Amino acid sequence: MEIKDIFSEAAVGVYYEKVRSTATRSGFPVKEIYTPDDIRNINYGTDIADAGKYPFTRGIHPDMYRGRLWTIRQGWGFGMPRDINEQLKYLFQQGNTGLTIFVDNPTTAGIDPDHPLAEGEVGRVGASFCSVEDMEEMLEGIPLDRVSLTLLGQSCAARITLALYVATAQRKGLDISRLRGTSHVDPLHSHYCRGKEFNPIDLGVNTVVDMMEYTAKNMPLWNTPG
Repeated sequence: MEIKDIFSEAAVGVYYEKVRSTATRSGFPVKEIYTPDDIRNINYGTDIADAGKYPFTRGIHPDMYRGRLWTIRQGWGFGMPRDINEQLKYLFQQGNTGLTIFVDNPTTAGIDPDHPLAEGEVGRVGASFCSVEDMEEMLEGIPLDRVSLTLLGQSCAARITLALYVATAQRKGLDISRLRGTSHVDPLHSHYCRGKEFNPIDLGVNTVVDMMEYTAKNMPLWNTPG
């Protein structure tokens, strides 16, 4: 294709042609502009409401970030639990209010670090832990009831890592209903990007549903996105 073809009248016309209609990914039409007439029949109290009130269309906090700043976090995960513990403490001391921990490939696949398949992969792209002692060592000295924790890259092993975290908090005498954080559980992503053998879709779906049910009942501040 030559330069003159790129800037032809037809090509430029298509580029500047007005979009006739748009829609969301779910197929709902979106108007070009909205006016007060579009909300004439909407009940403000039940359909919109003030910020901090159901159905939370204007946010979950009445004064939003003027009253509560967003979580400041930086992801980390390299080496053994003791190495990661030192780095987490450093991040917390530097002002992080949330901690994000990446999980290494053997842990994600549910393989113990001493398994032959884990050779050369332990602690390389995330944290390595397969026991509650590993989790305790990694989180030693971290105020779990004052910090938001996110565990990334878990897939079908997410229920195990969450159980280890809960057990660690309980051993510290903490009320797990006060724990705040997120477990990363994505059945499709894990299946296609982290190994079909280790992350069958049906198990991944069962995992996220079970975790949603458990956290909704026992850990209301915990997020389990699927």
